[in-house]
Amino acid sequence: MKRRLVKKIGAAILLAILFLVTLIYAPIWDIAPPDVSDLAVVRTEVPPEENAYACFLQATNELYEPPNFSLFEYFHGQTNDDALVSAVIATNQAVIAWIKLGVERPFCQKPDIANNLGPVGRFLEIGALLATRARFERIQGQVREATDATLLLMQYGSRLHQASSLFVEYVAANCVIDMGLTQAAEQVRDKRCGIAERERLTAALAELSFANQGLAKSARGEHVFCTELLEQTRSGRAFLNYADYFGVSKFKRTILKLVAQFVCLPSYLMQYNRTRHLMTKDYRLLVAHAGTAYANHPLRGDNTTEVSSDNVSEADGLLATHSRTHRAKWPFANALGLRLHMSYDQRKTLNGVVLSACKVECKLSAVRLLLACRAYEEATGHLPETLEALVPDYLPAVPRDPFDGQPFRYSAEQRIVYSVGENLTDDGGTRDYREDKRRRPKDLIFGLFTHESEPPNS
Repeated sequence: MKRRLVKKIGAAILLAILFLVTLIYAPIWDIAPPDVSDLAVVRTEVPPEENAYACFLQATNELYEPPNFSLFEYFHGQTNDDALVSAVIATNQAVIAWIKLGVERPFCQKPDIANNLGPVGRFLEIGALLATRARFERIQGQVREATDATLLLMQYGSRLHQASSLFVEYVAANCVIDMGLTQAAEQVRDKRCGIAERERLTAALAELSFANQGLAKSARGEHVFCTELLEQTRSGRAFLNYADYFGVSKFKRTILKLVAQFVCLPSYLMQYNRTRHLMTKDYRLLVAHAGTAYANHPLRGDNTTEVSSDNVSEADGLLATHSRTHRAKWPFANALGLRLHMSYDQRKTLNGVVLSACKVECKLSAVRLLLACRAYEEATGHLPETLEALVPDYLPAVPRDPFDGQPFRYSAEQRIVYSVGENLTDDGGTRDYREDKRRRPKDLIFGLFTHESEPPNS
């Protein structure tokens, strides 16, 4: 009797062990790789004589900024040494000439070099130079020249959008466009800016339909870049590159190679295709929702809501659900892959890119409203009661707020148009700041024409 009981207990223990082993090692096999044909980078060869990128590269070689002087400081109004600014602009006439030549060309495309990152910092400095020139000419009362410089700056940023294939390039292009829109807004508020110059600005702004296309393009390029990084981890090249960078000894390099082979390569700890599915899903969402309002964007902040679309297949949705369940139940399966996915901080990065697109679209719509409101006030003697009064004579439609998707806000009493901003709360056009580390404004406010011009510096 006791033997039978012992046998039953032993069999039960054995079955329990087998069951646990089965549960632990059930997901050991990786799955099929994702279909990324919709995220492929499509590249069309551009004749060199039609490519603006070579001109922009040449401009970076010609750029000169004297010691102890910052273009960005002058651009932001932190310094007003007119003599020095005039000398800097004169010294960099060759840079401006190259930019003018570049924007006359219909295309802008980087050389076909894998993972090639252009001189983003130098491109931004050129943007600051053009913004400095626009501000300087406006303060000196040279309205037409200030408009020329502002249009050149916006055209330059638009061409950089064409060339952007990585997020850092896309955000840099947004920064250049933002500089141009800032100068355009200041130009509109200047009483010396007449109808002819404002019409030129209106026509230029109507051509700036860049943000969503550039976002989708850079998302595809970034996906290829991250896939290549993941492949380097699979092959062990990433670990060896780290070894070369830190100059480790030959013995440690051998140990590192063995670790890569015996820890990273087994499919249980590192399931590359599962990891690629996780990464691809986010990039596919970014492309599919390039024009979605921030409030409804599936990649907003900590938003983890699954959003269905024509570009997100049912299989991907099921895979995402399975991945979350799998991660919760089996913390050891694909542990390294999940760690790599989290180490890229992908969701935070994508949220930042979405915010960058919303902010530049927000300022673009605001400047269009500034132009329309000033024209309406000059024609009628007063501001419109609502923004709908601008339609259709001054605007085809009231621009939407890219943050919450609602029409732009407006206050005739405060003489402002405004957006709810990142916090998605209408604070009534307040200029207060949120109490956080970054001190971000509650609303994004844009003042209207005030009948006053910025006086020349003494």
